[in-house]
Amino acid sequence: MTRKRFVAILFSALVAVQAAGADRLTEAELPPLAEIEQLVEAKLAESSPELRAEELRSMVKTLEKTVIIRRSNAKETQRFSELAARLAVSPLSRAVEFRLFRHRPSSGHVFPAMAVGETIYVSEELGFVPADELTALVAHEMSHDPRDFVRLLVVDGSNLPDRTKEALRRRTEMRADQRATKMLADAGSDPRSLVSLLEHLKGGMDDAALEERIAEIRKHLPTRVAGTP
Repeated sequence: MTRKRFVAILFSALVAVQAAGADRLTEAELPPLAEIEQLVEAKLAESSPELRAEELRSMVKTLEKTVIIRRSNAKETQRFSELAARLAVSPLSRAVEFRLFRHRPSSGHVFPAMAVGETIYVSEELGFVPADELTALVAHEMSHDPRDFVRLLVVDGSNLPDRTKEALRRRTEMRADQRATKMLADAGSDPRSLVSLLEHLKGGMDDAALEERIAEIRKHLPTRVAGTP
């Protein structure tokens, strides 16, 4: 299969009306995951920054109508903002704003937080999480590239096999994990708190994916934490 043909099949599901019986990609036809990520990035680059911003706003509206319900709690929002401020000493940090939400029962989705551009959505159901793990959660979400949300939507809408889509999602999360542990260490927080957080999330999310992330974090934990001997 030529590269041009592969790209045409990969993204054919993204058009408004897809021809009946359109080709589906098999795992045997796929290039390495890193190359697929490059193709997704090239697809995003085809549109202007203004158009991408408008698409992101549209996606957020859909998210808030179908998956989550926005909540207003100034005290809790300020709490997360203060955690982000503590992480600002790290060169890996970035400016973000926080919005609280609860899941719509009918959506079928469960996640503790999600970075969407410069906004981090945080579930109001995290009151049981210890402060060090909340800091790790904020560090992880801040470690996402602002365009990760859109990239993964492109992947989800493509003709890739489901297992490949999941592998790309995990790669995205693992990159954020590695940056988060460094951010935590820069700020004088224990990077192992990210492992503790993921351990506590077991049972409500994909345990196999969490185990894989935990194993990778443990392999690459920073050897030095700021402010410690």
